[in-house]
Amino acid sequence: MIRYSLVLLLTLTLQTGEVTAAPKARSHCLAQERVIFSCPTSRTKVVSICSSPALTATSGTMQYRFGLQGQKPEFVFPQGPDHPKKHFRSGTLMYSGGGGAYLEFSSNDYKYVIFTGIGKGWEKEGVVVNKDGKQVALLRCQSPAVSELGPEFFEHAGIPDAGDNFEIP
Repeated sequence: MIRYSLVLLLTLTLQTGEVTAAPKARSHCLAQERVIFSCPTSRTKVVSICSSPALTATSGTMQYRFGLQGQKPEFVFPQGPDHPKKHFRSGTLMYSGGGGAYLEFSSNDYKYVIFTGIGKGWEKEGVVVNKDGKQVALLRCQSPAVSELGPEFFEHAGIPDAGDNFEIP
């Protein structure tokens, strides 16, 4: 019932365009930033995607941040504030009884894919890290993610389509 309520709340939020304040304790986003995606991947580490409050197809910034909860993130991408269309690619997925969405970016020899998906009897969220086309890490969310990932967000933020065939592990 709680997950259904959360999904309904997120759906209504996306449809109305209103931004709901997310729990900052489980995020690397600053108080004045918008939480696009965030979840704990372990008891101590958190993955977050944070943006400026007014992110559009032509203005605003977005960053991926990962590290120990309550401390300076150990990995930030891109390093400086920049518009996401320069660094990120997006995609959506179709499943029986549900669907999914993901953002991907590359840094050095690594490709990071932040994903969320739901189908009949399952729900998965997290980050996959690949090097040279092989998975080297899978960081699953340990509790439901705060997420705005989806086609409406991608279009509004001007994030291009990834054009690949990502499958949720």
